[in-house]
Amino acid sequence: MNKDFTNTAEIAKRGAAIMAGLGIKIDTFDLIMYIDAAHKDVGLDLDAMLAGRDTDLVHDLDGIIHNLDRATGKLTGTWMPRFTKDPGPLFAAAMTLK
Repeated sequence: MNKDFTNTAEIAKRGAAIMAGLGIKIDTFDLIMYIDAAHKDVGLDLDAMLAGRDTDLVHDLDGIIHNLDRATGKLTGTWMPRFTKDPGPLFAAAMTLK
């Protein structure tokens, strides 16, 4: 099995469990599809996402869910996931302000 798919499935399982603990019900298979679409669109760092903090993971999953155009498979607007491989200079500069 391909590493990206394995990581995506593990991220989705972990994300669904965290979100369930917050009272948010989301199907793991739906999360797999959303993560895969976002990864194809912007290039997610799946290894970092899998190992990242729960708060950062939920931030990205919620953002992907709410900003993914299901018809095109593209993220809309200016929102970018924290776990984007190459977020660009403006996003990278903003992340140093933590």
